[in-house]
Amino acid sequence: MTGHAKVLIAAPVYDGKDYCMKEWRELISKIDYPVIDYLLVDNSETNTFYERLKSEGFNIHKIPRR
Repeated sequence: MTGHAKVLIAAPVYDGKDYCMKEWRELISKIDYPVIDYLLVDNSETNTFYERLKSEGFNIHKIPRR
């Protein structure tokens, strides 16, 4: 087999954990692996957090809060 296996880093997020997103981004940026995908799933009450993370280039999906 040639190449590298693809790695997915996925995490549930919501605006209540915004305080640690900067540190999280810094940590994942230090991962030295050639093929990584990121997936965030947001269930914040509003779309503000979702829109901000999307504008920062994250692959993010919005799900309704129950």
